[in-house]
Amino acid sequence: MNNKGQTLVIFILLIPVLLMLFAITVDLGLLLNETNKIKKNIVEVIDYGLSVDSLNKEEEMYDILRLNIGRDKTITINTSDNIKITVSGEYKGLFRNIIKNNYKYNYTYKGYIKDNEKIIKKEG
Repeated sequence: MNNKGQTLVIFILLIPVLLMLFAITVDLGLLLNETNKIKKNIVEVIDYGLSVDSLNKEEEMYDILRLNIGRDKTITINTSDNIKITVSGEYKGLFRNIIKNNYKYNYTYKGYIKDNEKIIKKEG
């Protein structure tokens, strides 16, 4: 018996499923890359803020974050007695026209100096 036609039909039916799995994997990888970039930049800016004594330190920290993570995110910096940075926004992904629910994030980190040691923690 010749099964070439059956194999071709199964292959054609499985191509969309395989392409969707590949696309979801790529989209999740890009999401993880974006969130890791944001978290790393927040920690580095807090470390910078704890190291520098400047009159316009808060403005410099804000500019560094804007430059590195983009202008479409909401950034809040509080430098009263310690440094607290909150970054929020949403990741639209590759399929923003198909999937209407975007991934929303809100990261808050706090940094301070205790016993001559820098301590940076994630809040919430």
